[in-house]
Amino acid sequence: MHTVELLDEAIRLAQGLGYRLRQESLGGVGGACEIRGEKWLFLDLDAGPQEQLDCVLGALAREPSLGARTISAPLARAISCAASRSASVPGPMAVPDPTGATRHPAA
Repeated sequence: MHTVELLDEAIRLAQGLGYRLRQESLGGVGGACEIRGEKWLFLDLDAGPQEQLDCVLGALAREPSLGARTISAPLARAISCAASRSASVPGPMAVPDPTGATRHPAA
């Protein structure tokens, strides 16, 4: 499966899990966060498809309700790899923000 197809499937899955999507030029940053109880996914349009996919996979790898979904084998493998990468990275999974948002860094 090509990166763009995998990205499209990952975005659809994230939206199905309740993530709201925002795609715009973000100057090299992106990620998932929760703002006032809503899950958001910010994708940087200046980033390539692989970087955007990594961002979405990072959010999906931390999603507890993922197991109840039917997903393609390539996407399942990609999420599993992202989960392995994020498990090996030390540090907090969420960074508090003074506005009340909780930012989850991309994997």
